[in-house]
Amino acid sequence: MALMARRVVHIHPTLLCNLTCAHCYSTSSPQMPRGLDPDDILKATAQLAEQGYDSASLSGGEPTIYFGLDRLCDGLRDQNFSVSVITNGLQPRRIVSFAERHRPDLISVSFDGLAPRHDLIRRKQGSFERAMESLMRLTGAGHRCGAVVSLGEDGMEDIPALVAQIAAAGASHVQIHPVSELGRGLTSAIVREPSDDTLLRAMVLSQVLDVMYPECRIICDALTGDLLQAKPRPKVGELVSPVVIGADGQVFPVAYGLAGQFSFGNLSDGVSPTVYSAALVDLIDRCWNDAASRAATAFYPDLTRLSHAERKAAVAGQT
Repeated sequence: MALMARRVVHIHPTLLCNLTCAHCYSTSSPQMPRGLDPDDILKATAQLAEQGYDSASLSGGEPTIYFGLDRLCDGLRDQNFSVSVITNGLQPRRIVSFAERHRPDLISVSFDGLAPRHDLIRRKQGSFERAMESLMRLTGAGHRCGAVVSLGEDGMEDIPALVAQIAAAGASHVQIHPVSELGRGLTSAIVREPSDDTLLRAMVLSQVLDVMYPECRIICDALTGDLLQAKPRPKVGELVSPVVIGADGQVFPVAYGLAGQFSFGNLSDGVSPTVYSAALVDLIDRCWNDAASRAATAFYPDLTRLSHAERKAAVAGQT
């Protein structure tokens, strides 16, 4: 079995963003180029649809300011993909207008804590208030909405009150997502990647909150070592899920930012067969064995780090 049950394509059509968040793994900002041609993306997703991929998740950058968003969403619908979008919520009117035009299956608003912490990380005063306004306006208009809450080493004390506000706003779920030391997260002094102990506490907290708010599913993107041991691992030749299309046109398996040797190629060259290779399965096995011995893991950031560490070691061994 693949790492995800559904065959998902994560699409980062642009790194252009209206914020410069301290922890951004993709280093998105207002200075980035406008992004990929939507027709190039759609050529790749057409190939992926033929292989059974049926769910598209759009992020960025900020997808609602991507110049090709309307064309991309229309094309994905024509290819029978379900479409979900994650937004920073900074421009409520624009976001609601997009949702009214395209009726995504799910639109999620991201948060980094309560207002003081959120605004500090987003480097924008008032960004928390706008994100909450976007969520309330979306749910008020009848859209299915969730929230993604970043989790660093600090800030867990914000989560209970934040989840209460998000649940009261009508969100269908809250996804507590650990930050990664990738992109700006490598150098940020504001946000630190959570320790294994913090991940474990976040998992317990999410279970408690899930009971407290039965109308709003609360999940944490982490696993304990024993749960990871029980999960089936992918095998050579099985279809990968997720597949990640980056804003540079590179197509990768499983996780954003994997080392280049695992790339399926660039959109300009077409998408190669999206199956687990022996090298990728071996990388996952070694990361899996390490993670399974720990109290808790976010796994995907660990996998990305291991891929780059091994690439650097291989290059060093050749010189």
